[in-house]
Amino acid sequence: VLLPVGAIVPRWAHLPVACDTLIIDHLADDLAACSGVLRAPTVAYGATAPAPPAALGATSIRKKTLHRMLNDLLAEWETHGVDEFVLLTAHRNDAHLEALATVITARARVRVVDALAVDCTDLLDASGPEPRDEETATSLLLHLAPALVGDGSHRTPRAGPDDAATRPPGGDLPTVTGATAEKGARIYARILGRIAERVLGVSAAAAGDGAGGRTRTRSATAVTRAITIAAAAAAGIAAGTAPARAQIVAVDEGSFVVTRAGATIGREQFRIVRQPVGAGGAAFVARSVAGYGTRRVVAALQTDSTGAPVRYQVDVRGDGAEERVLAERGTGGHFAAQVRRGRGEGAREYLLARGTVIVDDEAFHQLYFLARRALTGATLVPVLVPRTDAQLTVLVSRVASETVTIVGRAVPATHFVLADPTTAWRRDVWVDGDARVLRVFAPGTGIDAVREDPPR
Repeated sequence: VLLPVGAIVPRWAHLPVACDTLIIDHLADDLAACSGVLRAPTVAYGATAPAPPAALGATSIRKKTLHRMLNDLLAEWETHGVDEFVLLTAHRNDAHLEALATVITARARVRVVDALAVDCTDLLDASGPEPRDEETATSLLLHLAPALVGDGSHRTPRAGPDDAATRPPGGDLPTVTGATAEKGARIYARILGRIAERVLGVSAAAAGDGAGGRTRTRSATAVTRAITIAAAAAAGIAAGTAPARAQIVAVDEGSFVVTRAGATIGREQFRIVRQPVGAGGAAFVARSVAGYGTRRVVAALQTDSTGAPVRYQVDVRGDGAEERVLAERGTGGHFAAQVRRGRGEGAREYLLARGTVIVDDEAFHQLYFLARRALTGATLVPVLVPRTDAQLTVLVSRVASETVTIVGRAVPATHFVLADPTTAWRRDVWVDGDARVLRVFAPGTGIDAVREDPPR
């Protein structure tokens, strides 16, 4: 499914605040038409910088809101049998792109495509990032929706004292764009062809031919395609090709802010779902994306109904290092892992005790599986930490019923201490009655991870 995600943001005084949405809406129509990929209705609103008061009509949603909305949309379509999503945007705000890049699904592949990342420098006259951005956007709008471009001169007057509030964030309005409809057609053709070829597997020529044969007016096409998604999903369910609704259940999702000595050092976004496996079976899938400065940690864990690991993958990139761990359960309690660090690669095999759970020190949500055991009265839980090649026997101690303050709200919690008596590994963990992790504190490092919002 192709899902265009726009933004309602002030660009320059001569362009509509819906410029990014209009561009991505046209691209989505043409990409869907040339590839046959299902096209979802456009999400018109994005995460943007606050608009100045004079930018009438401009609006934004929080990064967290956009992220959760996309998680909900994709989770619903995943129950209809969709196994791949392409999130298409033309808005380059960091918060907006991060919300898209950290969307989490149970098993479907998600790709984020920034249409304006396609290099069109050789087609432009302007020099410098901001003038080139203005020339690109204005040319595209002159090609796609010329009636929406202001005053027909394609020039933006230099801002005077009364125009200061209409300046885009970051500087003065450019004096002249150098934009033309013809240039917009060439830019559009390159963006369309590059995305069609590299993302959807359609030749650039075929994409260009399809786009060239269509008019540039908004018609019933987008509505028809939106209805097609629902019809296709319904047909898949009726034919038995997709799981029934509500079989995939979100167990927990949210985000942690990670601090050390009161200073924020990172953030983790996660989602845990329960999904059907085989005849009457169930499994958990937990995925997360964490950022620590320029370093990203992406983890995906699948367990059986008890929380015992079936498959695990973690990728770490940034700060000049690269690491990947791929692991899978074999027979007789064996768990095989391949580990790659930089240019080196190795293999490990573990013999897991019954009831073993996986924990990663930078994926705090995974402690959910250990907390489930703790709430049922378990006092010793075997733990595997694949990235550090450690097998622990964790002693579970219940401390007290306490509260965790999350955005000013006192959330009831049970405080557990999880510690391996033979090593320095220890975690203080606060969980709610459903084992959803509220806070994690590591005394040895001083790292404290607290949820940004209470569980829903």
